[in-house]
Amino acid sequence: MRISGNYFERLFFNVLPWTLLATLIIYLTEKNNKEIIFAFLALTISLWFFDTTIIFVKFKNPKSLRVTDKLIWGQREILLDEIYKIIPVVDRRFRWTFKMVQFSLSDGTTFFIIDKSQNFVANLFDRQSKTVTLLLKEFPDFWSKLESPKYI
Repeated sequence: MRISGNYFERLFFNVLPWTLLATLIIYLTEKNNKEIIFAFLALTISLWFFDTTIIFVKFKNPKSLRVTDKLIWGQREILLDEIYKIIPVVDRRFRWTFKMVQFSLSDGTTFFIIDKSQNFVANLFDRQSKTVTLLLKEFPDFWSKLESPKYI
């Protein structure tokens, strides 16, 4: 089971609601269906490209984190004892929120994964990271390794 988010989830939860709102506003001002469809597609693609590019570059192409009976990051198996710190990270520097989860391993490796996207209501009430919740459900021992969220 994959417990990290991905770029497509960000498209559906972070980009599409804004493009649908913008398309609705355009629809109320313009009645040309071709322009509305073009605006929706152009806005969706450009915002998703913007979102994906920033995550890809800034967080060094985060790999997925999966749970079987083990923890697997990309192609690497992570031993549970290797993890000594888990930090939810909220980056709001670009007027666009990026929620990530940072893992620090005992060998000095630090990596980020994309947090699973949440709906607007969960974001509004600043609920705990969905990825961290799934991780703690699978591995309750990680409570001691979880630190408070870091806001950038």
